[in-house]
This record gives sequence, structure tokens and C-alpha cells, in this order.
Amino acid sequence: MDEKVGISVGYEETSGPKITVVGIGGAGCNSMNLLAKKQEEGIRLVAINTDKYSLASSLAHVKLQIGENMTKGGGTGGDPEKGREAARKDSDKIAAAIEGTDVLFIATGLGGGTGTGASPVVAEIAKETGILTIAFAIMPFDFEGPETIKKAQEGLEELRSKVDAIMVALNSNIKNGDVTRSPKEAFGEIDTILYESVIALRDVIVKPSDMRLDLSDIKARLSGRGKTVIGVGEGTGERKVEEALEKALHSPILERNNIRGAKSILLHIGLGPDTDVKTLFSIVEAVIEEAKENFPEVEPNLKMGYFQSEDMEGRIRITVIATDFEEEEVGKTMGEEEVAKNMNATAAPMGTSSAASLPEEQGWDTPYGSSTKGRTNRRNTRVKIPRSITGKDYLFGGEEEDEKEI
Repeated sequence: MDEKVGISVGYEETSGPKITVVGIGGAGCNSMNLLAKKQEEGIRLVAINTDKYSLASSLAHVKLQIGENMTKGGGTGGDPEKGREAARKDSDKIAAAIEGTDVLFIATGLGGGTGTGASPVVAEIAKETGILTIAFAIMPFDFEGPETIKKAQEGLEELRSKVDAIMVALNSNIKNGDVTRSPKEAFGEIDTILYESVIALRDVIVKPSDMRLDLSDIKARLSGRGKTVIGVGEGTGERKVEEALEKALHSPILERNNIRGAKSILLHIGLGPDTDVKTLFSIVEAVIEEAKENFPEVEPNLKMGYFQSEDMEGRIRITVIATDFEEEEVGKTMGEEEVAKNMNATAAPMGTSSAASLPEEQGWDTPYGSSTKGRTNRRNTRVKIPRSITGKDYLFGGEEEDEKEI
């Protein structure tokens, strides 16, 4: 194996399915840093770039420079064709770097040269060897200009055609959150989404469970499914279930920021001995109802796994992996004005109608998240919470539910 592929620092091989995260280009490599800093077990990190100087600062286990003879160790100058050619010339090194992988995450920023051009090539190499491939693509800010956005959109469409599943993060949606945060904290939210998605998938596959989901379940639900949502939420205290559901079913940064219309769902729940089976069933019900919201004809194919342990006392963790959507709400990255208009007039973060347009008989209260102090502003975020969770006299599978905003 080439020396550049063989360099591996801080990674220990573990039994079970192998998960690899490949960061491609500057933004892709940077987005893996949280994973590297946390030193999570069983996750192998590979950094791929044409720029050797940028690559030198990466915290990945494996660092792979591509297109060295083309770029002389520099970047591609924002030219996707150069990034594509660099990856093709070093395809043997890329194949060696991901060899033996069961699940591959490709993290990349689109709109530049290396990430936009090389990512589809890496995905193609992975698919040829039967690796389940999930892309995490970061779209540029609107102010970066029409040329950059056009390159990003073209790169996104090419990448979509090469991977099994894809999550798209919109840089411009950062401004829809809590703008009182520091830039480092705000921009780090995208890295956190990647981190939580990778760790959630690992835990779902390998964590000892009372009702287990395995690699075959993941492959069956994600292979060739396209747009995907992986949501992770943890809650504590009296409102732990509501808090966990809200976080798991909503992300203000992702292009597809809800699970409505999803026909295929994997649900994994971690709970303590203080959580009863009625609550477990109610979480399942809440997730199904959210998938059916605005899509009454959809009958989600849901498979659940769960684990119960003493160290989860007072806590609950919900992981939702949703695919096979009935309708694509957002086909391409929206411009800044369109994003703002959409957020205010249509879906808001959860994809529901704005408060002003909702029928009175639905009984919605003041939109959740009207205060941004200490948290991201999730305007008009609503999830149907069964009465079995809210404490009212209701048994699972009984009469019609009330709708409660969280």
C-alpha cells in the first residue's frame, strides 16, 4: 500500500461493521475535526485533498494527497474538473484507503474544486466495491455568488446519482438560528450534525440492544434511497420525551429538515428503567404521525430497536433514520430571499404551515422557540405528542389524539 494511504494515527481496529468517514476538500476535511477530537471508537477518518498544506493540519487517521503531479501540492483553484481528474488519477490510492469498509460517509463542501469534483469519483469507487455510501454535502452561502452556487448545484446532482443516500446541509440556514451565538459556535452546528449522524449510525449497528437493528437493516433502508434524514435527540427531566422528539425530528440546517412523507423509517430508542412500555409505544406513534403529517396516504414502513440501561436513568435518546420520501419539498438549494420567504410563509423549520395560516380548529398555541435565549430559534416547530406522553388519561391505540406543541 502506498505510504500516503498507510499513515494511520490513533485508530484501533474493532470487531464488527467498519465505518469510515472520508472528508474531501477543505470544508470536508474540516467538518471531520469534531469526530477526530472526540476520538470515537470504531470510526476511521480519512482526509483527501489536493492541497498538501491544508492536509497537513487535518486530524484524520489517514491523510491522502491526490493529484500531486497536477497541482504540485497546491489546490485546484476552484476548478471541479481538476478535482475530478486528480481523484481519477489516484483512484487506486482511494480504493486502498476505504478497503474493507461497510458504511462510508463522504463529507464534502460543494462549490469549490476538490470537494465538488472528487466527491462523486470517491462515491463511484465505493459503490463499485459494494460499500453502503452516504454523502453529507455542505452547500455554500448565498453571498458566495451565482457561479459558486451553480457549481455546487451541478456537483450536488452528480453526487446524488453516485451515492445510496444523501444529507444536504445549507450554510445559509445558519442565520435562521440563534444569531447571538459566536461564529465558531454557529458554524460548528454543521459539524455537530455530521458527528451525531455518524455516531448514531454506529450505535444503532453495534450497541448492545434489547431489540437490535443491524447492518442489514441499515443497508435495506438506505441503499439507493436518495435524500435522507438522520435525526438524534436526547432529553432529560420531566419533558425528556418531548425534548428528545423535537430534536430528533427537526434540524434547521438540513435541506430536508423534517421526516414528513417518509415511507421508510428506522427508529432506535435508548431509555432508562424509569421509562415504561407505554411511553415506548407512544414515541413510535409520534414518529409515525409526524411522517404522515400532510401525507395521510403514506403508511410508513417502520422498524424499531431499543436498549434499556441503568445509565440512562432520567434520560431518553431517540435516533430516527428516514428515507424514501413521498415528495421532495426542496429540489435545489434556495437563494437567500427564497429561504427567508419559505421559512416565514410555508414550512418553517418543521415543514408545517405558518401559525397565521393554520385552521383555528387545530388548536395551535404560540409558536415554540419564540425566545432564542440559550437555544436555536425553532420557529413554528410542532410535533404531535400523544396524551400517553403528556400525562392525560389516554391509552395507546385508543381515541383520537390531542395535538400539543413542544
